[in-house]
Amino acid sequence: MSKRFLTIVLSVAVVCVSLFSLTACSDAKTPTTKTKITVSIAKNVEIEEDEITELKATTNSSETLQWSVSDKSVLYVSQSGKIIGKKPGTATVKVSAGAAFAECVVTVRAAEVKAYDIVCDSKEYDVSLDETEPKKITADYFEIKNGVETKVDGKTFTFTSFDKGVVDVDQNGIITPVKEGEALIVITCENVQTSVTVNVFTKAIKTPADWMSALKNNNSDKNQSFYLANDLDFTGVTYDIGMTASSNIWFSGTIEGKGRTIGNLNLGEYNSIFGKIYGGRISRLNFVNVKVSADNPCTIADTITTYYDTGASEFRNETSITDISVDIEYDKPYGYAVARKIYGGTVENVVINMKKSDGGMFDEKYYTVFGGVYYWGTVGTVSNLFICAGGAQLKVVGDVTDSNQYYNVGNNVKDFEVCSSITNLSYKAFNALDKSVWDITPAELPKVK
Repeated sequence: MSKRFLTIVLSVAVVCVSLFSLTACSDAKTPTTKTKITVSIAKNVEIEEDEITELKATTNSSETLQWSVSDKSVLYVSQSGKIIGKKPGTATVKVSAGAAFAECVVTVRAAEVKAYDIVCDSKEYDVSLDETEPKKITADYFEIKNGVETKVDGKTFTFTSFDKGVVDVDQNGIITPVKEGEALIVITCENVQTSVTVNVFTKAIKTPADWMSALKNNNSDKNQSFYLANDLDFTGVTYDIGMTASSNIWFSGTIEGKGRTIGNLNLGEYNSIFGKIYGGRISRLNFVNVKVSADNPCTIADTITTYYDTGASEFRNETSITDISVDIEYDKPYGYAVARKIYGGTVENVVINMKKSDGGMFDEKYYTVFGGVYYWGTVGTVSNLFICAGGAQLKVVGDVTDSNQYYNVGNNVKDFEVCSSITNLSYKAFNALDKSVWDITPAELPKVK
């Protein structure tokens, strides 16, 4: 397939203006000069699947240009501005220089009928900086005639990393992680090419001990990232994460669950799965057969907090808990379906099935979704949260006298459902959750793929 090489020029002028320049000048002899921001970029671009295009940007700023894309499943963009179509669809590429930015809408078309194709053993690879065994991309070359693919042996492939600062690859397809992030590797043979995505994490979680070690990150490095390499069974394992009278565990990194399952968690004296989450990002996990019997029992965490940088006076590392499924059993006559307190952050696409260990009903007076909700403005929302509490209709927060408990509940807690049964929950989840991420079967608790 022939490849078109497009060049798009972006001009960005970046402004440095004093916060007070609109109202006052500290030195009358030195008037403040405003610089106009100018941005220009092609508004729309079309490419095919596997087609490589470079978007070139120019700026008068000394800051490094930052590239991002709205939908990574459709399009990949490197930090040098190269893009490649991954599947048909539309995505927006954004390039920034300081506060100035420009956007380009890229439409990826389905590729024309191919006479040849390259097929890899996977389209996505997960590696960690602590890997002891290198991972290898295996590629095969196929000839296509009348819709039938025939493997052609003896072909030589070229492997190229789009971002060698994140991942390098040799000509045998051996992946070498360099730093945390995402990079695309292009595989070429003759005039045919395809691509695979490589995700680099700080560490891989392969055992229950790895899991607990990751959660004991204790706010030491908000940039640490972990991925679940396989399902975990905690049968017979003492769980020592969470909150007790003498333990205070904060998690601040990133955990990518990859749709895997953690089962048979007995939290013992600890009151929640994650303890406290402070600027943490947790996604795509299933928890089954979880039991909690401690005081102030919670499902997800004791406290959910978005990290606030006091030095910069701004919110950073916004906490996000997305695409999580939990089946949990409570022992105490009171508790919180999600967290005891939430101070900002996103809780989105979460399903929880709550049961009482004695088989009884939850008392709506003592069980609530949150103990307290304290949101600052628009720093996060609760949405697509589905809870089955055995028929009990839990309130968002409990009966409290402190009005701050309800601060911004109406603005930030949205699309929240307490369902009468698993059947009702699965129905509502089917209409709200992304079926490419979720496996939803009627009358069963939805699971993350």
